[in-house]
Amino acid sequence: MKKIFILSIIGVLVGNYCYCDVQKNDDKNTAEIDVDQNQRIDELWRKISELEKRISVLEQQNASVNNNVVSSNNANTEVAKEITNEEAEKIMDKVSSLIDEDGDDEARQEAKQLVTNFLNNYPKHLYVGQAHFYLGKILLDEQNHGEARHHFIKSVELNPKGKKAPEALYRLSVCLLHKENGKISNENKSMAKKVLDQLVNSGNYAGEYVEKGKKKLARLDK
Repeated sequence: MKKIFILSIIGVLVGNYCYCDVQKNDDKNTAEIDVDQNQRIDELWRKISELEKRISVLEQQNASVNNNVVSSNNANTEVAKEITNEEAEKIMDKVSSLIDEDGDDEARQEAKQLVTNFLNNYPKHLYVGQAHFYLGKILLDEQNHGEARHHFIKSVELNPKGKKAPEALYRLSVCLLHKENGKISNENKSMAKKVLDQLVNSGNYAGEYVEKGKKKLARLDK
C-alpha cells in the first residue's frame, strides 16, 4: 500500500515537472516568435524610413529640375527678343521650301529640325504660330496624326486670322478624319465638321482651302 502511495506521489511530481518543462518551452517559443516579429517590424520601419529619405531626395531633385526648366524658359524668352521678324521669316521660308521638296525625307528632317529648334529657342516670338503650322504639316506627312493635330490647333490659337490659318484648319480636319483601326470615331467626325464649318462659314477665310473645306463638309453631311 505504501509502495502504491509513494509511486502515486512520484507520478504527480514527475507530471508537474513535465508540465513545467512544456510550459517553459511554450513560453520560450512564444518569446522567440515575439522577438522575430519585432525584428521584422523594426526592419519594415527601417525600410520605410529609407524610402521616405529617397522620396525626399527625389522631390529635391525634381524641384531643382523644375527650377532649371524655368531658368531655361526665361533664357529662351530673352533670346527670342534678339531675333528679328525678318530673320524669323527667312527661317520659315527655308522650312517651307524644304517641305515642298516632294518625297525628300532628308529635306523634311532638316525642316523638322529647323522648326523644332525655332520653337525651343524662341517660344514667345511672333512667328511661333507659323512654326507650329509647319511642324504639324511635317508630322502629317509622317502619318503622325495625333501630334500633327496638336500643332495645327496651336497654330490657329496663336494666329486665328493668320495667312496659314485656313490651311491649318483644313489639315486639322484631315487629322480628325483619319481612320483608327479602320474607322472614324463619331467624336472625331463631329469635331471635324465643327472645324470645317469654322473654315467655310465663319467669313474669316477665303481661298483654296475654303473651297476644299466646302467639298469635304458636303461629303460629311451626306
